[in-house]
Amino acid sequence: MSRFDILEHAKDLKLCPVLIQEYVEKKYEWRVTVVQDRIFPCRLDSQKIKGAEADWRQVDFAVIPHEILPLPDDTSEKLLNYLKRFNLDFGAFDLIERPDGTFVFLECNPNGQWLWIELMTGAQISKAIAHYLFTDE
Repeated sequence: MSRFDILEHAKDLKLCPVLIQEYVEKKYEWRVTVVQDRIFPCRLDSQKIKGAEADWRQVDFAVIPHEILPLPDDTSEKLLNYLKRFNLDFGAFDLIERPDGTFVFLECNPNGQWLWIELMTGAQISKAIAHYLFTDE
């Protein structure tokens, strides 16, 4: 759907709550789970899977290559600052990495899913959550 199509039908959306975002060209998608100051960045190679190019949630996530890789320091810092600003200790961030390597923030879910990342990659997210819940540190 183009911007023109949306504007042409704007009156039809008057009573419907919507959030419309422009399409962002992707190299990769990222789900970054943050528990306090522990960052678990998972890169999803959605562009390799037919049907997942626009949104990886449209296919079985198990067929999408997942890999734990470091984020650029400035991106990690921005995510930590986001949580601090909103007084959160947990966040599941969705990001897009553009073909030029820049990152685009999509959302932060303060109660987002994370177990599939751990099961597919071995990331120790549940351990970090347990440490947060059951220690005084």
